[in-house]
Amino acid sequence: MLLTSILSTTTIYSAAQNRVYTYYFNAKMESAPKEKAVIVGKGRTVDSFYLVQYYKMADNRLLWFEQFKDSTLEVLHGDRVLFHPNRKVEEKSHFENNRLTGLLMKWDSTGNLTDSGHYKEDHLLFEVKKRYVNHRWLYNAIETDSINNTLRDTDYDSTGNKLREIAFVGSSGTWTEYQKDGTVESVDSVFTREDREAKFPPQNGGWRTYLERNLDGMVPIRNGATGGQGTVIIQFVVEKDGTLSNMKALTKIGYGAEEEVLRILKKSPKWIPASRYGKIVKAYRKQPVTFQIRG
Repeated sequence: MLLTSILSTTTIYSAAQNRVYTYYFNAKMESAPKEKAVIVGKGRTVDSFYLVQYYKMADNRLLWFEQFKDSTLEVLHGDRVLFHPNRKVEEKSHFENNRLTGLLMKWDSTGNLTDSGHYKEDHLLFEVKKRYVNHRWLYNAIETDSINNTLRDTDYDSTGNKLREIAFVGSSGTWTEYQKDGTVESVDSVFTREDREAKFPPQNGGWRTYLERNLDGMVPIRNGATGGQGTVIIQFVVEKDGTLSNMKALTKIGYGAEEEVLRILKKSPKWIPASRYGKIVKAYRKQPVTFQIRG
């Protein structure tokens, strides 16, 4: 919450018989003199609430707005709306006496609704999370109801058909797989909501020790790199049996760095596979490796 003391750096003026307050902030949203500010807030009374709009001073772009009880900005009371850099709405929420109450919604930069939740005095009652492939098609939706202690996790293909659905009441659930025509292929029982990411086996020192023993950190230098630091990121699939497949470099540092990381991944021991609700599944993994290049 912004403190009353910010009024000491506030310019007050009158426009169309409305008293308007101007607030200046640095990048940390701390009160700042105008010449050192990067964000300007413009506040005015609208009906029974106090509206403040925040702009980036460099380009006068609206960043967000929110409502308070008065010009001291001590008590959030009303709507808050945030915007993406492309000016599309990023988030909408509602507060009553500084407590998140009612519906909170979030969108990605292309306008897809990704998160929504219903709150009562900061407590989350119901939540839906949606995930998309390349911002184009929905591949997963998770609904969580904390009042009834239920969860529903659904995967979809690119045409919107269900691939699988995991449904819980308490700690007991069912895992249903679907065929392409929508008919049920199989139903299994699951008994935990816990997930586990795929990871390198901890034996013999784990991933760090494996790198120290196998990665040739001199490869970029021998290939002409002159100094600095670079991080390689490799994407791959950890199969159900722990083997790695579909390896792909997501970076282009060059000087043989990507090839060297791919080399040691191809010779690595089996990983511990991921699990979803206690069931072993294959999963994508992105592994970073940083080279320190001293020229």
